[in-house]
Amino acid sequence: MRNKPGAHLNAIGISQSRHTGARLGTITYSICSTVPRAVETVIAMGYAPDLAVDWLSTMPKHLEDAWWNESATLSGLAQIADRSPTVAEFIQAQTALVRTVIDGTPDGADILMVSHGGMVEAHVMGMAPTENLVSWGPVFGYCEGARITLDGDVVVQTEQLRNATTKTQAFGGLIFSLAHECDLPALVALLADDVLGAKRERLEQPLPDCYGKAFKHIGRDQNSELIVVRKDAVLVGTLQLTRLHYLGRQGAQRMLIESVRVASGMRNQGIGRSMLLWAIERAREHGCAVLQLTTDKSRRDAHRFYERLGFVASHDGMKLEL
Repeated sequence: MRNKPGAHLNAIGISQSRHTGARLGTITYSICSTVPRAVETVIAMGYAPDLAVDWLSTMPKHLEDAWWNESATLSGLAQIADRSPTVAEFIQAQTALVRTVIDGTPDGADILMVSHGGMVEAHVMGMAPTENLVSWGPVFGYCEGARITLDGDVVVQTEQLRNATTKTQAFGGLIFSLAHECDLPALVALLADDVLGAKRERLEQPLPDCYGKAFKHIGRDQNSELIVVRKDAVLVGTLQLTRLHYLGRQGAQRMLIESVRVASGMRNQGIGRSMLLWAIERAREHGCAVLQLTTDKSRRDAHRFYERLGFVASHDGMKLEL
């Protein structure tokens, strides 16, 4: 983890790397990308990098756009790879390079490979092509990955290595995480940074107690997720997801998305689109059959935005103020 646009680990990244290294234990051979923070990650884990290579460092821009930025889950990435010969060729090429590293080390060696988002997922798919990735959930976060055990050339075991201390997901150049109470002032400011929101919210110092009470209620609701979205460590957006359970549609779940906001100074940069694509993948991850939302009739631009993402104005909504 770094403070962009810097190339080096920040204090949080160093702490996470130390924690991960303590969990991994003894490593025989370590290889990483040539990006400074990757080398620093290996060192912070407690190992000496044996080799740094360019092919672990970067993913071609066209692949980022066509693959990595299009899904927040491993299974979603695998589905895109199945449809795209270009992505499949990239995964095959990376897998061949990984195999070369393995072939060059003694039998029984414990190899650590440190790369970046997208590269780790490609290596898992290439090394374990028959693995059912639906159960693997979201793409890997900072200091997360997989342990793959081989007997000769055959993969005999795969294991996710998740960082239980973080609940973050990287997607489309953004970081999605559950909101903390310290985020409340910024979240209310985002909600008020809007023609309609300015009339509904109370952006005061200190914040009215109603916001803190609502935050705690949401936090206790296992079907609700209040999400903050950051870009380069700056909070740039928010949204709230709520899973709804119905008898209809044979008991299928629905996901309701509300309070979608992007900071006014960050709009028209693709952030809103990435937020909605992430929400779509999140709904699929939870097994929801429908993702639904309401939008005020006066928000014509928002209507067109949602329609471009595949949403259909199939119903007329009604509300009763109480």
